Amino acid sequence: MRKHIYGFALFVFIVACGATAYTLFLSPTVEIKTSYCPKRIPLAVGNPDPIQESPRPGPLAYKIKSFYIDDETDGATVEVQLDWNSSEKPPAGVRFDFGLTTPGEPFSGRTVGSYYADKPFEKGRSVTKICRFKTSGDPDPSVTNYYGYAEVTEAAGMGDGFKKTVLVEKNRMAGAIPVLMGHPNKK
Repeated sequence: MRKHIYGFALFVFIVACGATAYTLFLSPTVEIKTSYCPKRIPLAVGNPDPIQESPRPGPLAYKIKSFYIDDETDGATVEVQLDWNSSEKPPAGVRFDFGLTTPGEPFSGRTVGSYYADKPFEKGRSVTKICRFKTSGDPDPSVTNYYGYAEVTEAAGMGDGFKKTVLVEKNRMAGAIPVLMGHPNKK
């Protein structure tokens, strides 16, 4: 019985020494940096801080739930959830400009189509719209992953045109979702 206890103790000692040696000599090192980030000092009056220059989102919020493009019919279907977060009167209409971007070029995109929703908040403050439209232009076949984004504008009223109410990100990948592409040769 004593041989078994000594053998087990020797085994535990060897494993502990191996783990210690690995930790000290072979494991990747992790550099821990502690830095102090001072408070941002605003620039001179008239020159807004470039990090804080984007406006706060307005009462109109949206989220793209699905994005599908069919290359055979040149049609697209996008499901968008709209929320009106204000006690004011909701807009008379909302226009979506849908586009595609790639992870390699997140600051550029190309518009593939538009959709206008008339009286979107007629039945409530939160609605889901199915937007169907014809696409313009053919996607590049060499690109394997497209991401869909939307630019949303609000109709001010009948004949008054449109006014921008939703923040448009310079980085098109912010809020974009993967696009499902239906190719005619791949069924």
